Amino acid sequence: MYIKSDANPENFFMHLQERGLIHDHTPSLQAYLKTCASTGEQAKVYAGFDPSTSSLHVGNLLPALMLHRAQCFG
Repeated sequence: MYIKSDANPENFFMHLQERGLIHDHTPSLQAYLKTCASTGEQAKVYAGFDPSTSSLHVGNLLPALMLHRAQCFG
């Protein structure tokens, strides 16, 4: 997967929507991303799973892949 590293936070959200990866989101998310894009602030991303457990399962893969996509968008 190639994603331009200079993409802004709004483009990241649109990237996820285009691929059908967004079902629901925090109502203020798009406003936050617009603010980050206009001010140059780096958007924050959170994924809730515990990587310190003795084993991970395929259900942990989705948040890890989403973090990777976020990282590609800077």
